[in-house]
Amino acid sequence: KRQVSTQSTGVFLISRQKEGWMSTGKVLFIMVGLPARGKSYISKKISCYASWLGLNCRVFNVGNQRRVAVNVNQDSEFFNPNNQQAKNMRETVAMEVLFEALEWLRGNGEIALFDATNSTKDRREKLLKEISSFKQRNSSHFKVVFIESICNDPEVIECNLLQKISNSPDYKNIPPEEALQDLKKRIENYERAYETINEDEKQYIKLINLQSKVIANKIKGSFPQKMVGFLMSIHVGRRPIWLVRSGSTNQPDDFSGFSSVGEVFKTLPQGKDIVFPSVEGTTAALSESGEKFALALADFIAKHPAVPYTESNVPKVRVYTSLVPRAIQTASHIKSARKHQSVSCLSMLDIGVCMGKSLEELKKHYNHLDFQKDCFNCRLPGGESYMDMMHRLEPFVVEMERHKEPVVIVSHISTLQVIYAYFMGVTPLNKWIDISIPIHSVLQLTPSQYGWKEELFQLNA
Repeated sequence: KRQVSTQSTGVFLISRQKEGWMSTGKVLFIMVGLPARGKSYISKKISCYASWLGLNCRVFNVGNQRRVAVNVNQDSEFFNPNNQQAKNMRETVAMEVLFEALEWLRGNGEIALFDATNSTKDRREKLLKEISSFKQRNSSHFKVVFIESICNDPEVIECNLLQKISNSPDYKNIPPEEALQDLKKRIENYERAYETINEDEKQYIKLINLQSKVIANKIKGSFPQKMVGFLMSIHVGRRPIWLVRSGSTNQPDDFSGFSSVGEVFKTLPQGKDIVFPSVEGTTAALSESGEKFALALADFIAKHPAVPYTESNVPKVRVYTSLVPRAIQTASHIKSARKHQSVSCLSMLDIGVCMGKSLEELKKHYNHLDFQKDCFNCRLPGGESYMDMMHRLEPFVVEMERHKEPVVIVSHISTLQVIYAYFMGVTPLNKWIDISIPIHSVLQLTPSQYGWKEELFQLNA
């Protein structure tokens, strides 16, 4: 539960949320599925999302521990269900990792993801028996939810196989053709014993070709229910997402000289003083250089090889902006088959009573270091914390996960810092304030099975 206390500092109040924002019990997610079916991809997605929400989340990958703990050849024969010695080794490692996850949940952990194949009913029953015994011994309380990933789309399977042999340590320094043949034999071994989840008494989410079909059985609790909607949004499409700051204006308080909010607060010890944006500053139009950047941005999008076109030669991109005029103007030259959308959730950080005031003036009334050190939990007086921004941006980032077309997001430093932190998994949360979002540049984020790749394009304006 959230606990809020206030600390009086002159005429200003700083609110702090002492604990997690969401009233949720602890959850152990147990992955189920054949190799190369996206289990680790899903685990990482959930972990990134949960961590961004402020929850203490961790992935426990059995394969990683197996590579360290087992000193024998681990080719496809190691995964033969008739190889009893190898099977015992795999079971031992799986139980060790499970107990590590359980101990973590017994402590400060909130969300644990047990990432392994867990492909037979016997294995799952053994896991549940050990979990039940652990709960009784330690008076622990947490939900257990299975997530099964089934994939029968040949094109997706082939893509997953190539991704796995390119990135898995199991196939490091092995020729691609040899690695692919071994992986296919490993999968055949698992398929011989595979049993899908069909026990109605269990809580489970079953994904068939990721979000193509989702089955939820007896899902209870705030976070598990939230996961059903989230998992219906994720996919493996390769569309880029472009994060763009609104262009510069002629106002001195538009922060165009800074690339992060953290930089703004660091100017005070250096003897510099700056003024926070005023009403006039937030409603100002683009300057000449800002307008040049807007034209360069439209040209960048139109010529990008990842942008598909309609039959009438119009780019198929989705464009989102904040409600601030300079953000709308920055995107105004981008041609799109879809109407541009200006949404309030992309508004900049609400700075409350700081609006129009200088940093030196504010220093006289409250300790600005509180916000600088813990931007996630500490609100600016009468304004927002980064946690508040995360709340209003949560539906938006889930929507961005769902889109399969390229997306352009034109907003402001603070807002883009929070969005960037979600996609790139930035932790700890109080470091969001230092994420660099340069002016007159395009931050390109491109997804893969193993996270998001970042590229920065500086456009001449």
